[in-house]
Amino acid sequence: MPRPDFLIIGAQKAGTSWLAHNLAQHPHLYLPAEELHFFDKSARFARGPAWYEAQFAPPPGVTCVGEKTPDYLWSDERGGEDHTPGIAERVHGTYPDLRLICVLRDPVTRAVSAARHLLQTGRVRPSTPLDALLIGDQRALAEPHGVLAHGFYARQLRRYLALFGAGRLCILFYEDDLRDEPLGTLQRVCRFLGVDGDFGFPDRSRRINELGLSRRGLALAYGLPWLGRPIRALDRRWATPYRPEAAPPTLATLARLYAPANAELFALLGRSASNWRMS
Repeated sequence: MPRPDFLIIGAQKAGTSWLAHNLAQHPHLYLPAEELHFFDKSARFARGPAWYEAQFAPPPGVTCVGEKTPDYLWSDERGGEDHTPGIAERVHGTYPDLRLICVLRDPVTRAVSAARHLLQTGRVRPSTPLDALLIGDQRALAEPHGVLAHGFYARQLRRYLALFGAGRLCILFYEDDLRDEPLGTLQRVCRFLGVDGDFGFPDRSRRINELGLSRRGLALAYGLPWLGRPIRALDRRWATPYRPEAAPPTLATLARLYAPANAELFALLGRSASNWRMS
């Protein structure tokens, strides 16, 4: 069974599905289609490395295998759904020679996207106002999922940098790298992984994980979970996905919250993001 060579560790809602999909098209790379959640969920980790390595089934010609689970970046806090702290240490203790890829997105827009995801996946009632979920009286519903905590990137990265060293981390910005320079970024990642960097990546303009239910579809699926599959099939065919927007005061509050962490991150990386919302 192959041992993994790399992980895409995060950040959640920062384009990691797009990155994993495109890398999987490369003839020398292999990633499982699903997130494995081996290092962040204690019940999965208890299955041991043999179970984990059995999830990799690369075809002939592949020279580098890895997986994508963006919750790995949120390493040191306990969360819902069996999210267990100490992730970076488990990764390093099991595979100390891994290469790690991390995509960082403006933490304000990332938090808004993560809150929408809770609504779209039925983790919270679809009628919950987005602003209340982010900074209002319903924010306790979002805390177990790290909606705000995920965005303190320097805190998360320091643990991985201390264990693996800067040479084993490829850190990208969603806006500057994935969105504005998709081909160059994919080829850069290939060189980081030691595979041919001249591949053309024909799917690089394709959107990944863009589907969602309408507000009515979400309410029906939440109230009638046993009919979830047909409701989703019909709704996605005929309705417009529900994408609530955060109010300007909410965005301003989040920008102030993340401003010190962003300054810490930029100093840590020696690079700033040109398109992030700053207070």
